[in-house]
Amino acid sequence: MERLNPGFRKYVPWLAAALVSVGATVWFLAGRWSGGEAGTGVGQRAPDFTLVDLDGRAIRLSDLRGEPVLLNFWATWCPPCRAEMPELARVAGEQQGNVRVVGVNLQGEPGEVRSFAAQAGVHFPILLDRDLAVAHNYLVRAIPTTYFLDRDGVIRDVQVGGMTRQRILQGITRAGGQRRP
Repeated sequence: MERLNPGFRKYVPWLAAALVSVGATVWFLAGRWSGGEAGTGVGQRAPDFTLVDLDGRAIRLSDLRGEPVLLNFWATWCPPCRAEMPELARVAGEQQGNVRVVGVNLQGEPGEVRSFAAQAGVHFPILLDRDLAVAHNYLVRAIPTTYFLDRDGVIRDVQVGGMTRQRILQGITRAGGQRRP
């Protein structure tokens, strides 16, 4: 410290504090991006939740870890949701064992949701978010919104708006599912 310019010495404690602050910020952000913290951004661990399906069974998202998950937020009254559902149902059937497809219906009446699902050929679980608590936690602002989660429950891709078959398969691949035609 004696070799430093006397005018510069007064800045050393401030520089040390700044370096510690920058290091702490980098450490905090690295934890968030690595999937350590729950959140809705790509690279974050998807927030856990439990909802009931159309048969009244409770399904917890974290119980699905071990395989990629496609989590689709939708509603029966939403035209883009209705348009993409048959293709989503086809891909879910073709990709069985490669990815778990789960629909989260927003505020629908179970009878109406069940009827639409049957009409669209849906055989994957549809969960009911009647009070929109999960949609709010996932920051769903438009529907359909789809999250693609990897085997560890980390978000690898997000799609706001309707999807084509190609986009669905792209999201599955980004989540770690094997590419199947």
